[in-house]
Amino acid sequence: MRPAHCIAALLATLLSASGVRAAAPEASPGGAGASSVLLVTFDTVRADRIGAYGDAAAETPTVDGLAARGVLYEAAVSATPITLPSHASILTGTYPTAHGVHDNGVFQLGRDATSLAEVFRERGARTAAFVGSYILDDRFGLDQGFETYRGPVLALEFKMREARRAASEVVDDAIAWLEQLEPGERFFVWVHFYDPHRPLREHDATGRRFPDPYAAAISACDRELGRLIRHLDERGMAENLLTVVTADHGESLGEHGESTHGIFVYQSSMRVPLIFSGGPLSGLSGVRVERAVTNAAIAPTLLRLAGLPRALMPAVRLAPLPLVGDGDPPAADVEPLLLQSLTPYYNYRWHALRGLIWRGHKLVRGSATELYALDEDPDELADLSRRRPEMVAEASRALDALVAEHAPLGWAVSHSASVDEVELLASLGYAVHHAGDDPFDPALPDPRKRIGDIALVDEAYANFERWGGLATRYATAWQRDQEGRKYLEKARKLTLRLRRRNPRDPTVPYLLGAIESELRNYETAIPLLEQAARDRPFDSVCRVRLADAYAKVGRTDDAISELHEALDLVPEQPLYHQFLIGYALDARRFGDARRWMDRYAAAMPAGSREHRDALRWIAEQERRIPPDAARSPPNSAAAE
Repeated sequence: MRPAHCIAALLATLLSASGVRAAAPEASPGGAGASSVLLVTFDTVRADRIGAYGDAAAETPTVDGLAARGVLYEAAVSATPITLPSHASILTGTYPTAHGVHDNGVFQLGRDATSLAEVFRERGARTAAFVGSYILDDRFGLDQGFETYRGPVLALEFKMREARRAASEVVDDAIAWLEQLEPGERFFVWVHFYDPHRPLREHDATGRRFPDPYAAAISACDRELGRLIRHLDERGMAENLLTVVTADHGESLGEHGESTHGIFVYQSSMRVPLIFSGGPLSGLSGVRVERAVTNAAIAPTLLRLAGLPRALMPAVRLAPLPLVGDGDPPAADVEPLLLQSLTPYYNYRWHALRGLIWRGHKLVRGSATELYALDEDPDELADLSRRRPEMVAEASRALDALVAEHAPLGWAVSHSASVDEVELLASLGYAVHHAGDDPFDPALPDPRKRIGDIALVDEAYANFERWGGLATRYATAWQRDQEGRKYLEKARKLTLRLRRRNPRDPTVPYLLGAIESELRNYETAIPLLEQAARDRPFDSVCRVRLADAYAKVGRTDDAISELHEALDLVPEQPLYHQFLIGYALDARRFGDARRWMDRYAAAMPAGSREHRDALRWIAEQERRIPPDAARSPPNSAAAE
């Protein structure tokens, strides 16, 4: 029997037993009448802020309608509370322990991975992705398998570019692509909405303040999803369309002391909406599955519904999601769910968190262990770990076995962030740090005891950025020295306090070094920035700041060496070339400057705006080179 027919028979039997009529799944892509797939991910959306999940005030008619015509998972969770790693799990059907993408901005999914888009494209479907945030830019590796992959428009120098775009722009882009398809062409389209992620829009287009900006953002995404589905329906493309709606993670909104997400693995930032509707499931009506499931299992479920063999994604070990209300299955039949958050380590050098949802309980393991009974205590306020040591021991063994089962696949690679990328990530609320030693070192501080430090970091950076704004926009020398110094002094005081609380926090050496450098205390700044460069070997921004401090104290060779390291990490960064040339000119190393000018021009794409800008800038610098020195040989070994 063909796979699709096996699935049809299985669904018919199961759904008949539950009193729900099932339509047979279509054949696989490449066969007649196969379903197209629309995968929709809302960023930062809690399940309990969707109407279908019980929020009577929510304005989410599109998602609610899909739930009414399909399968809704009451207790779906994300594998991790951070955007890029979570989407890597959704697209590859693997946990972060396996795919290895553990944080935003500093990892990318390698080409050895197999994604849903690759499988569907190989089977004849057209594939496209339309994302709303730079966090999911194609440079981070999720583009594989997509013939079209579009996000916010960026360039090599994108300081004035937006790191995000509204749901309306995402849908405009998706509709424009869909209109190019021929009638009957099957497709796999992923649409990502970023609007509910902070910072949120506080006002509507008329200037009227939103009473609840978070709810307003979710509602705006729902409206745009409705517009996309109506367009598909009008073009006759929705008849066999399977739509999947989920979120990458939730939002804490202050629970457990966390204002947003990314640190803890409590339900507030882990429980997400998950709905399948249409296509092979078009005969269903309002099915609700109570069993706890992970949205990392979307991939094997789509393979099943498309009649595709799991061997096409050989790394997938997760079982497909149950497609009917399953009541209360035997405990032995329920697959444990793995949760992980390594952001505490990469951002703050706190102990990473792992967790397990199993048999109605959640185990959370950091440098200390917590246990919660989710059915009785959905807000996770009563830690049962001391009262239920036998359950802690059993769940801990299950967690260790699950981590071993989903061992690293070697897919992820480190990503080196440029100065522009660091600024873009900062505009979205993310810091950029890099891996160090063991994120599960027992000596590391527990994030549940250090969550208040985030406010210190934010306040310190806010004061540093106020100085930066003052220095770059309008400040006179007096304002920089007087008013600006107040901001820097306050930032320094807060950072020193942070260092006393957690000497290993990777924020401290870089931020304190940057502050001392701006205060012109270069000799004090240099050892701090050197430590930061050792701790963050892939951070080109740190190396550039260290180079500047070296240059200020006359250590030109060291400055040039650091800039070469930065250019090795990010060869196309114009600012790094310009700094390098500038240092050479200041030191009157005209031969070196000429050679680096030539390399700068060659590094920019020929005929591009960046290339034209580079040539214009080089022409301005050439005026600083005496005529008799313009073609002299380089006088520094660093030129090589």
